[in-house]
Amino acid sequence: MRIDKDGRLAVPEADVQRTCIDWLMTQDPRVMYLRTDASDRRRNGAPSHARYTLDGVFTHPMRGPLFVEWKRRRAATKRERREGQADTATRLADMDYQVIRMPDGHPDPIEFFKQEAYQWK
Repeated sequence: MRIDKDGRLAVPEADVQRTCIDWLMTQDPRVMYLRTDASDRRRNGAPSHARYTLDGVFTHPMRGPLFVEWKRRRAATKRERREGQADTATRLADMDYQVIRMPDGHPDPIEFFKQEAYQWK
């Protein structure tokens, strides 16, 4: 375990992701989550996905897809990557998809996700 600079327990991105997915699935069991594994590589070493692909997508039989970019508590993403993810999120939103992109430096990404997920149409 690690402690952040503010003295609170450091929460890794994987724990934030798992907690948020479990929470949303308990809200409605028809929700399904698909991980993109955006950082995976093919056998030849090439990236599996386009650069700045978001981390995953929720599906539901009565709602449109909900794309998500997970961040750990107090995350600090490099500028180029942050701007690339923002561009991807903007393109998805322009196509009328809903996107939750957790902000860097947020003290409670799980609560942020819950507030944003309530708006999922």
